[in-house]
Amino acid sequence: MLFKRFAAAVGAGCVCCLSWLTHAAPAPSLPATVASAPLLWPGLNTEERDEAVATHNRWRVRVGVAPLRWSASLAQRAQAWANNLAQNNQCKMLYSGSEAGENIFWAGPRTWPTGRVGVNPLTPSLVIDHWGQQARWYDYPSNTCQTGQVCGHYTQLIWSETTTLGCGRQVCPDQGQIWVCQYLPAGNIQGMRPY
Repeated sequence: MLFKRFAAAVGAGCVCCLSWLTHAAPAPSLPATVASAPLLWPGLNTEERDEAVATHNRWRVRVGVAPLRWSASLAQRAQAWANNLAQNNQCKMLYSGSEAGENIFWAGPRTWPTGRVGVNPLTPSLVIDHWGQQARWYDYPSNTCQTGQVCGHYTQLIWSETTTLGCGRQVCPDQGQIWVCQYLPAGNIQGMRPY
């Protein structure tokens, strides 16, 4: 592997999760393929892609680092990994092992009081802001995370040498979902500060 991860410094792995158990709201609108295909979403649409870039850059401007650009090739790779995790690994959050930096997010299915299960209506902003909120646990002077906390998703978001990103998402067999964002050049290099 080209980069040594600094999991010991900022938290083990780059995975994150959210599970919402019950909601009384009506079911979200889903693609027509819901009933017929195990893989529901082909990737982020243009509006979602723009939202993902803008949300990343909102976190980056707070620390004075250059904005990221969308990479179609990274998005294809991130989508392929999300597809793999959803289809072959039952949405276990596993790092792909590529040279790209990677943040992974999992959300459980939405369950209504009637017992009906469906897909949570997540947005790129919700997912990326969840990673960004780890900023409260990152201490720049010591380049460490608070004991017992994870902040490696946040440090990848703001890594100054990273210039491009691409994201994908997929629905899991249980109606949960997995989101993957990949970054180049990768961040979280051991012994280096994010900016």
